[in-house]
Amino acid sequence: MRTLARLPVLACILAVPLFLSAQAPAPPDPQPDGDSFWAAGLFDEAEHAYGRAVAANGADARAHHGRARILASRGQLDAALAEALSAVELSPADAEIHHTAGFIYQRQRRFRDASREYTAYLNLLSRRDRSIRGTWTRAEIRFLNSFDGRAPMEIAGTQQSWTVPIRIEHEKVLVTVRINGGRSSEFVLDTGAEQTVVSRDVARRTGVVPITYMQTAGVGDAGLRGLQIGRIDRLEVGGLKVSNVPCVIKNPPLGALPTREPESFSPVALGLSMRVDYARRELTTFEHPEVDDRLVDRELAPDEQNERCDRRDQQPGHQPRVEPVVALALLEHELE
Repeated sequence: MRTLARLPVLACILAVPLFLSAQAPAPPDPQPDGDSFWAAGLFDEAEHAYGRAVAANGADARAHHGRARILASRGQLDAALAEALSAVELSPADAEIHHTAGFIYQRQRRFRDASREYTAYLNLLSRRDRSIRGTWTRAEIRFLNSFDGRAPMEIAGTQQSWTVPIRIEHEKVLVTVRINGGRSSEFVLDTGAEQTVVSRDVARRTGVVPITYMQTAGVGDAGLRGLQIGRIDRLEVGGLKVSNVPCVIKNPPLGALPTREPESFSPVALGLSMRVDYARRELTTFEHPEVDDRLVDRELAPDEQNERCDRRDQQPGHQPRVEPVVALALLEHELE
């Protein structure tokens, strides 16, 4: 059995600070530091500013923290963690630094270490911040602790690539997925998804138990909808078999929709790279990007009717793709 060491950038749906501000960032100060550039979305400038700050003062905790975020956004997790831990040592009372360290641990599948850092973050929050941020953080800690004794995203066998047929309907790519040994069903291939998504009915039928719960208020007449965070014990796509997969359960489904909301699946959410061959109606997933060069020994069509999604294709400041919301209300429930 093998455990994936990486996850797509900002993969966890409960990444706390990222959802807390909807307003456009302010422009950088006349003499900006790295954090000001980062907040303005000027990530190259932020990287240079952080580098200058560390060169000028190796004890600058915020600069080390900024470098950690830059490196993490590129998938360089070991280097990012080293910078984050340096920042924690230099400024142990900075809550945001603990959250970044926890986030990096989480992407490395070190859930126990991530839970410890998120707990430190929670304990350092001001009373004013605790109502919203504290609720998010407690939900995330509960989710991480539910994996205690389980290896997240564990792939069975030694195979490094898997090819399965796909079906295209109404401009959607459909792939056959089996959950917890139940009957197979078609999932929409969603390359932008940060988690596998299942409906309430599929979760009940396949024994996917929710771990924590949050509620969102959608735009328009769709109204409130719940998102339960759960764990799939075993997910199978052809020969690819993955254990302990985090997932989102849409519960209840949105009303006033013309069709049923489909389940969705993304290899990227499992830490894998992928290639869609539309001409052959095939999806190939692979654990290491370099494997892709050995997958196909043929010439591609002139129009390149193929889509490749590589887990290395990550940009600083990338935000998780979430439903449009105008309000976010969090409800804590102890789910049995």
